[in-house]
Amino acid sequence: LYIPMMLGGVPVLTPEDSPFMLSGLQAWEAFPVGIPLVLVEAAVLRSTEDGRSDMVAHLEQGRQVLVVDHGTSHRSRRLKVSDPMSGLEGWLSFASQSGKLLVEVVDDSAPDQLVEGR
Repeated sequence: LYIPMMLGGVPVLTPEDSPFMLSGLQAWEAFPVGIPLVLVEAAVLRSTEDGRSDMVAHLEQGRQVLVVDHGTSHRSRRLKVSDPMSGLEGWLSFASQSGKLLVEVVDDSAPDQLVEGR
């Protein structure tokens, strides 16, 4: 269970036992299937949930993807996503091991969040 929040202006995820927990939000609630995300940093798309699986593609920062599925563990940092630009699907981490968020939910009311042509 990871909870999105801000610490010192940096988006991070905190474990469920943290005093900063925000209402018990599960990863599948924070990133529901079908929701568009934008990559905060470049990401490696992998063939399976295992972070050591074969690389499918390298996606650049600012790329928009859609959530297709969630990791099997309730503590998983993995999301299966679809890249509409290439038509590829694969797995990526939505947070680093230190808890830094690597994706953001696309805010439809903020058109400048998406990079032109991505």
